[in-house]
Amino acid sequence: MRQPSHVFEGRKRQLWDVCRVFLGAFFRLGVPLGASNALAGDRVRVIQARDIANGVVESGRIVTTSADAVPASAKRIAAGDVLFQPRGAPKAGLARADVEGAVAAMPLFILRSTANELEPAWLAMVLNSEAMQHRLAAVAVGTSVPQVPRAALEDLELDMPPIETQRLLATYAALAARERELADLIHAQRMKLVAALGRYRKQ
Repeated sequence: MRQPSHVFEGRKRQLWDVCRVFLGAFFRLGVPLGASNALAGDRVRVIQARDIANGVVESGRIVTTSADAVPASAKRIAAGDVLFQPRGAPKAGLARADVEGAVAAMPLFILRSTANELEPAWLAMVLNSEAMQHRLAAVAVGTSVPQVPRAALEDLELDMPPIETQRLLATYAALAARERELADLIHAQRMKLVAALGRYRKQ
């Protein structure tokens, strides 16, 4: 088993020092939807790249499949895991309690904290940051659809502030994302109102 790269002496850490990285489950023919008459207890939710948005794993569109179709080696998702999509434009999402027990499909990586000094929501925020996106692009391999290799992900250096600061930064990022979401919603509703008023005046 690979060992941590160095003794902790400062705030610089490699991702491997604070996380274990697991591969998502391999479905040879894609994620099978399973029999439509399968009992709810016989089905497993399967998280795919499309389910990662706004720094979190969104549970609304997660597909389910028959438990028999899930590889026995598949890691079950726990709250606090960070799922990382390595292909194309990389993105990361925090797994919350509403997706516990699901499995992640390849090519997703599961990042599971092994250190009390790491706030998972902060890690997801950092991986999605513009600066980190440039770093990830530099280590991606492949021509048509570049992909960040597992080893390169594990070797990423993190400049980690104290845990309290990580939590504050993650909370701020979540609130800022919610603010943008609400602003977009207000704009969309305003446009609908303007259009409706325009139609009314033409009557």
